[in-house]
Amino acid sequence: RFVRSKTLPNNIYFDSLVASHISERIFKGNEYIYFFPGGQTENAYIYLSDQKQNIYTIRLYSLSGKVEVYNSFIEPEEEEEE
Repeated sequence: RFVRSKTLPNNIYFDSLVASHISERIFKGNEYIYFFPGGQTENAYIYLSDQKQNIYTIRLYSLSGKVEVYNSFIEPEEEEEE
């Protein structure tokens, strides 16, 4: 089943992305986070920002598909699983 796309509120925007298959942090362009049929995904960090330049981090864990949200910038870890 596919999820419909959502639009971020006007005061929130994508800052950058780090994912397992990318060698460096991406600030522009199109990139993907891969999800697999068993519920797994790749390790990824999605960085959101607001108009006051506050950074929020969405952390995806590969094996479990677990998601954590932080109200600060979280530095990516080396391919370490929970």
